[in-house]
This record gives sequence, C-alpha cells and structure tokens, in this order.
Amino acid sequence: MLPRTNGTRLVPINFHWMCQVLDPTFGCFLGAGTALPGLVSARLRARTVTLTDQADPPQILANCQQNVALNPGAENPAVVVEPLPWGDYTSATLQRLAREPPDLMIGADCLYDAAEFENLISTVAYLLDHRPEARFLTVYQNRSVNNF
Repeated sequence: MLPRTNGTRLVPINFHWMCQVLDPTFGCFLGAGTALPGLVSARLRARTVTLTDQADPPQILANCQQNVALNPGAENPAVVVEPLPWGDYTSATLQRLAREPPDLMIGADCLYDAAEFENLISTVAYLLDHRPEARFLTVYQNRSVNNF
C-alpha cells in the first residue's frame, strides 16, 4: 500500500460521481489520482481518455499507469497517462490537448491546495478556448488537516 498522499488513494466520491457523468467521446481527467474515474469512463464508451496529474511526487503517475496496465481489454479506448502542471502553458501535454481538445474535462476531487485553484481554472479556460462547446465538471470538498 502506498503512503497516504494525494493522488495515490481512492476517495469514495470519485466512483459515485463517475457513475453520474455523461460519457464523453474524448475525456480528460485533471488530477486523475488512482485512475478509477478515467477507467470507468473508458468502459462507458469514451473513445479516448487522457489521465493527467502532477509529476511530483512520481508515484502518483506511476500508480495511475499501473492501474491502467492492470485493466486492459479490447473494449478499452486509447488511455493515455501524462503529467500536466496546471497553469503551465508551455507543458507538452497542455499543447497536445489544445491541438486535440477534449469534449469533457473532469476534475473529480482533485483540489487539495487553495493555491492551485487559479492554476486549475486557467488550464481549463485555456482548453475551453480551443473547444468552446466542451464541458468542465468538478467537485470540491472543503478540507482541513482535521479531516485527514
């Protein structure tokens, strides 16, 4: 079991939420964490799923990639795991997503640090500029050190 750090453990709201989300043709998960919502989306007919999270600590993306590898299947679309630093417009991942914008972006339970809110919103706005009809869905739970 990985240490209790953000992005390496399943938060129950992720699965509950994903079961209620529209199925996208091309979905992008911002702060994908364990990859479960993205894998569920892949099983719900999404043609392409991009799972993104921070590159540091490295176990977050490694865990995400491992969970993707553990869930293969001919019915899975292309599932890509990539680092995406929110607010960094020079990021290769952000530039690729701008060329092929997702129709649905999901940030399920990915906001832990209030200092990152603006970076997340600016990243989403940048992608919405490239595909105005796209949607962004997020959920936020107010947290304090007493909740962990």
